[in-house]
Amino acid sequence: MSFVEFAQVPLNPSSLEVLSARRHQRHNCDIPVSWQLPGRKLTGHSRLLNLGLGGACLELPFAITGPEPLELCFTLDDGATITLNSRIIWSSGDEDVLPRRTGVQFQSMSDDARRSLDAFLQRVAHKA
Repeated sequence: MSFVEFAQVPLNPSSLEVLSARRHQRHNCDIPVSWQLPGRKLTGHSRLLNLGLGGACLELPFAITGPEPLELCFTLDDGATITLNSRIIWSSGDEDVLPRRTGVQFQSMSDDARRSLDAFLQRVAHKA
Protein backbone atom coordinates (compact mmCIF):
# COMPACT_ATOMS: atom_id res chain seq x y z
CA MET A 1 0.00 0.00 0.00
CA SER A 2 1.33 3.43 -0.87
CA PHE A 3 0.50 6.78 0.70
CA VAL A 4 0.60 10.04 -1.20
CA GLU A 5 0.71 13.21 0.90
CA PHE A 6 0.22 16.60 -0.71
CA ALA A 7 1.26 18.77 2.22
CA GLN A 8 3.89 21.37 1.50
CA VAL A 9 6.17 20.23 4.35
CA PRO A 10 8.94 17.63 4.36
CA LEU A 11 7.67 14.28 5.61
CA ASN A 12 9.73 13.38 8.65
CA PRO A 13 8.54 11.91 11.98
CA SER A 14 7.82 15.30 13.57
CA SER A 15 5.86 16.64 10.58
CA LEU A 16 3.89 13.38 10.35
CA GLU A 17 2.76 13.95 13.93
CA VAL A 18 1.56 17.43 12.98
CA LEU A 19 -0.23 16.11 9.89
CA SER A 20 -2.00 13.43 11.91
CA ALA A 21 -3.27 15.94 14.48
CA ARG A 22 -6.70 17.22 13.51
CA ARG A 23 -8.44 20.30 14.77
CA HIS A 24 -11.83 18.53 14.51
CA GLN A 25 -12.60 14.94 15.43
CA ARG A 26 -13.72 12.64 12.62
CA HIS A 27 -16.55 10.12 12.94
CA ASN A 28 -16.94 7.00 10.82
CA CYS A 29 -19.98 7.14 8.56
CA ASP A 30 -21.43 5.71 5.37
CA ILE A 31 -23.14 8.62 3.61
CA PRO A 32 -23.79 8.89 -0.13
CA VAL A 33 -22.07 11.94 -1.59
CA SER A 34 -22.13 13.66 -4.97
CA TRP A 35 -18.86 15.28 -5.99
CA GLN A 36 -17.58 17.56 -8.70
CA LEU A 37 -13.96 18.11 -9.63
CA PRO A 38 -14.24 21.55 -11.30
CA GLY A 39 -10.72 21.66 -12.74
CA ARG A 40 -11.31 18.42 -14.65
CA LYS A 41 -15.04 18.90 -15.24
CA LEU A 42 -15.71 15.49 -13.64
CA THR A 43 -18.73 14.60 -11.54
CA GLY A 44 -19.78 11.45 -9.77
CA HIS A 45 -21.19 9.71 -6.74
CA SER A 46 -19.38 7.99 -3.92
CA ARG A 47 -19.58 7.45 -0.16
CA LEU A 48 -18.20 9.42 2.77
CA LEU A 49 -16.21 7.07 5.01
CA ASN A 50 -15.63 9.54 7.84
CA LEU A 51 -16.70 13.09 8.53
CA GLY A 52 -15.85 15.99 10.84
CA LEU A 53 -16.32 19.76 10.91
CA GLY A 54 -12.97 20.27 9.18
CA GLY A 55 -12.99 17.57 6.53
CA ALA A 56 -13.87 14.08 5.39
CA CYS A 57 -12.59 10.90 3.81
CA LEU A 58 -14.32 9.49 0.75
CA GLU A 59 -13.60 7.05 -2.03
CA LEU A 60 -12.95 8.36 -5.54
CA PRO A 61 -12.78 6.25 -8.71
CA PHE A 62 -9.41 7.66 -9.76
CA ALA A 63 -6.01 8.60 -8.38
CA ILE A 64 -5.23 12.24 -7.59
CA THR A 65 -1.73 13.52 -8.25
CA GLY A 66 -1.90 16.78 -6.32
CA PRO A 67 -4.12 19.08 -4.30
CA GLU A 68 -7.27 20.03 -6.19
CA PRO A 69 -10.61 21.63 -5.31
CA LEU A 70 -13.54 19.24 -4.88
CA GLU A 71 -17.18 20.27 -4.45
CA LEU A 72 -19.29 17.97 -2.26
CA CYS A 73 -23.03 17.59 -1.70
CA PHE A 74 -24.59 15.12 0.75
CA THR A 75 -27.72 14.71 2.84
CA LEU A 76 -27.64 14.03 6.57
CA ASP A 77 -29.96 11.72 8.52
CA ASP A 78 -32.30 14.62 9.41
CA GLY A 79 -32.74 15.60 5.75
CA ALA A 80 -30.34 18.57 5.81
CA THR A 81 -28.43 18.88 2.54
CA ILE A 82 -24.85 20.05 2.87
CA THR A 83 -23.06 21.60 -0.11
CA LEU A 84 -19.51 22.78 0.38
CA ASN A 85 -16.15 23.42 -1.20
CA SER A 86 -13.20 21.32 -0.17
CA ARG A 87 -9.62 20.70 -1.17
CA ILE A 88 -8.11 17.27 -1.72
CA ILE A 89 -5.29 16.85 0.79
CA TRP A 90 -4.25 13.22 0.39
CA SER A 91 -4.99 10.03 -1.48
CA SER A 92 -3.94 6.53 -0.46
CA GLY A 93 -4.21 2.98 -1.64
CA ASP A 94 -2.46 0.56 -3.94
CA GLU A 95 -1.28 2.23 -7.12
CA ASP A 96 -3.50 0.12 -9.40
CA VAL A 97 -6.48 -0.44 -7.10
CA LEU A 98 -9.54 1.77 -7.34
CA PRO A 99 -11.47 3.33 -5.68
CA ARG A 100 -8.89 5.40 -3.81
CA ARG A 101 -9.48 6.68 -0.29
CA THR A 102 -9.17 10.44 -0.47
CA GLY A 103 -8.97 12.99 2.34
CA VAL A 104 -10.44 16.45 1.91
CA GLN A 105 -10.28 19.61 3.98
CA PHE A 106 -13.38 21.81 3.94
CA GLN A 107 -12.64 25.28 2.54
CA SER A 108 -15.97 27.04 2.94
CA MET A 109 -19.26 26.23 4.61
CA SER A 110 -22.38 28.29 5.28
CA ASP A 111 -23.45 28.92 8.87
CA ASP A 112 -26.54 26.75 8.32
CA ALA A 113 -24.43 23.90 6.95
CA ARG A 114 -22.02 24.18 9.90
CA ARG A 115 -24.90 24.04 12.41
CA SER A 116 -26.48 21.04 10.66
CA LEU A 117 -23.17 19.20 10.40
CA ASP A 118 -22.31 19.94 14.04
CA ALA A 119 -25.72 18.63 15.19
CA PHE A 120 -25.24 15.47 13.10
CA LEU A 121 -21.77 14.86 14.52
CA GLN A 122 -23.09 15.27 18.06
CA ARG A 123 -25.81 12.69 17.34
CA VAL A 124 -23.21 10.28 15.93
CA ALA A 125 -20.91 10.80 18.93
CA HIS A 126 -23.74 10.04 21.37
CA LYS A 127 -24.53 6.78 19.55
CA ALA A 128 -20.93 5.58 19.86
